[in-house]
Amino acid sequence: MEKQVAEKLFNELGRHPGIMAPQPDLFLDVLVSAEVPESEFYQSLPHRQQLLEEPLCYHYLSLSGVFQNRNAQDHYVSPWKRRYEAVASAIGLMPSDSLIRSLRADWGLIESMERCEDPFSLLAQFQTYDYDNPEETLFILTRPILVIPDAADAKSIYEWEEAHTLPLKEVGAVFRHQKRITMQDYLSH
Repeated sequence: MEKQVAEKLFNELGRHPGIMAPQPDLFLDVLVSAEVPESEFYQSLPHRQQLLEEPLCYHYLSLSGVFQNRNAQDHYVSPWKRRYEAVASAIGLMPSDSLIRSLRADWGLIESMERCEDPFSLLAQFQTYDYDNPEETLFILTRPILVIPDAADAKSIYEWEEAHTLPLKEVGAVFRHQKRITMQDYLSH
């Protein structure tokens, strides 16, 4: 990826509300070295995490992958194909990356990518691990971060992110495990 394009994606990520400022020395070279084949829509990025520690809480920011915007419409998943892919994924015939499949099924986001003048969009992840409650129970919030440069409709991006945010709570006295909870339960802890 050209450095100028990588810098724009990085700067757009830094303007995203509700996350920490990304570190250039940690993420910029990952974006510059990203190679998305011409025919592909999505390419995973090497896993690197940025940590922000606060009392009783810490956050991780990581990059997941890049989308090639001009291939977005070619990878739109119609309602019939969505059902087929869900069945194929359930029986192990294809990867079960439901987040990417969900994005591909959102015509508004696909259209935003297609209209984007920049060649790439970015998918990142922001996780919060929170012990700040009377029981000192671990709460985890995992939120996807979608960056479509100069997107006209940021509201639909934030709504998609919110719909795919995963709140969890650690439960169990002996065998600790994470249980999905509602966003309301997460916010009320």
